[in-house]
Amino acid sequence: MRNKRNATLSAEEAREAIDALNACRTVLNRLSTNLTPTGEDYVTLSAPIEACYATSEQLCRRHGIDRYRHVSFLGRK
Repeated sequence: MRNKRNATLSAEEAREAIDALNACRTVLNRLSTNLTPTGEDYVTLSAPIEACYATSEQLCRRHGIDRYRHVSFLGRK
């Protein structure tokens, strides 16, 4: 197990994490599609959707991954 303070992902691990985050975001977006923007469930889903997006963006920048070229859904590229 890695030391959490000094943990660094390899480029491959970063890509896998980005894929997982994007898949989660896609599912959460689909769940929120039919909800009203002011509804409690929509608000509850908004935070994790934004967190997935922000973390994915950070990983792309940190590892020099072009997020527009590295797009997959559930393992399909």
